Amino acid sequence: MSPLNMENGPPLFLAPMAGVTDYPFRFLAQYFGADYVVTEMVSAHGLVQNNRRTWDLLVGLFEGGTSDCLVQLFGDSPKILRRAADCLRTEGVRPVGVDINMGCPVPKVVKSGAGAALMCDPERAAEMIAEVRTSLKSWCEVTVKIRSGWSEATINAAPFAQAMAYAGAQMIAVHGRPRSAFYRGRANWDVIRQVVDAVQVPVVGNGDVNHGDDARCLRERSGCAGIMIGRAALGQPWVFREIKAAFSDVKSVRMPSPGERLAIALYHLELTVRLKGDRRGTAFMRKHMGWYTHGLPEARLLRVAIHQSATLAETRATVQTYAKQHGFSIASRDVDEMKERLPDFLGR
Repeated sequence: MSPLNMENGPPLFLAPMAGVTDYPFRFLAQYFGADYVVTEMVSAHGLVQNNRRTWDLLVGLFEGGTSDCLVQLFGDSPKILRRAADCLRTEGVRPVGVDINMGCPVPKVVKSGAGAALMCDPERAAEMIAEVRTSLKSWCEVTVKIRSGWSEATINAAPFAQAMAYAGAQMIAVHGRPRSAFYRGRANWDVIRQVVDAVQVPVVGNGDVNHGDDARCLRERSGCAGIMIGRAALGQPWVFREIKAAFSDVKSVRMPSPGERLAIALYHLELTVRLKGDRRGTAFMRKHMGWYTHGLPEARLLRVAIHQSATLAETRATVQTYAKQHGFSIASRDVDEMKERLPDFLGR
């Protein structure tokens, strides 16, 4: 079965983001309307070498876990990618798809011959797809995420995507920027259209989708089957709800009040602490708390105080003091509903 369900408008995907899309964040994104979510980049070498930290990135994906998540693998060797896929099956990981990262622009990843470096080596990239497809067979989908090219002078997304589809990729996500741009400038949605016209498999568009109007424009301009949202979800996972409404008969969506935003942020912190431990989880969440509080009154002072808080209890007290000073009620119906839906993600 294809991971793309087209019955209720274009499916929305949470983009893979290193150090961001862990289980708690994926859970929040799905609650607010993401149809499919993607893990952080998972090292194929780490899985094969049975690295504990690498396997920890897959919390929530073992038998009985979520079935609408894709595992994103990265690596430089087709044989290692296949062995990593074998490991996923052996250990009982059952995602809806395994996605091969061919778009990460980070120098450390590119220098190893992985990520966006593969845009310059379509033959090796196609061999990766073929090897993983051979391993997984009908276990789950094999998908790929690419960029528009290596640089503005070497835009090759369309022919590259054709090679990936021919090798067995069943869905292709396209970030409309070349590796040289990283995340600067505007995404080129026309390149996404070129990929749509070049392949027969579903194409997911990614880049500069910040709200519902952007999503509709991207779909109209590119003809993409699905839409992937990345940075726009940072500190506002409810963006999926707003984008979802843009493709429905819903006239408007009420955005969370400041107090509701703080309640969601604290719940996100609580989930992270449950997963990573108190001090480690609190430290990890400081960047998220910064995103959640962006635009609030005296947000800079609040962020400074949060950065000085070392535990969940200290952070909660800091936020509660701030809310009281500004007359915000820290409460959210969404949080109440999320608590009812949360599965046991600390198994295995």
